Amino acid sequence: MNISELTREGSDGPAPFRSGAITPDGFIEEDFEAEIGTPSLNNYFQDDEETDEEFQDIAEHKILEVAGDDLYGRKVIVFAACKLPPSAQIDHQRLLEYMKHVLDQYVENDYVIVYFHFGLTSKNKPKLSWLIQIYKELDRK
Repeated sequence: MNISELTREGSDGPAPFRSGAITPDGFIEEDFEAEIGTPSLNNYFQDDEETDEEFQDIAEHKILEVAGDDLYGRKVIVFAACKLPPSAQIDHQRLLEYMKHVLDQYVENDYVIVYFHFGLTSKNKPKLSWLIQIYKELDRK
């Protein structure tokens, strides 16, 4: 089967590929940035004065974001390490406490944390021991 056969409509419906396209229709959104843009967790906690006051310095970096729900209804929470400020400017233990505070509302149910390690520099890269500590401490209640 060649490309001209794949782009031709047949009796079984529309062709899976547009002429000149490299992917099937509907497979990739043209404006994928708008589709994957996620609201910050700060938007979900505007009424929570404790978060605003106690963890404002950490929350303003928008390191944690709720990306929505996966196919199984679990909350997907993104930890974007590239948004970490330089290590000298953030207390990693306070960041862990902030994460626990934020995740408290989700731990009664299943959730997914996606950690993006891309975009780090030697100045803002967390220690491996801290990442292991997070892994061990973030669990269901």
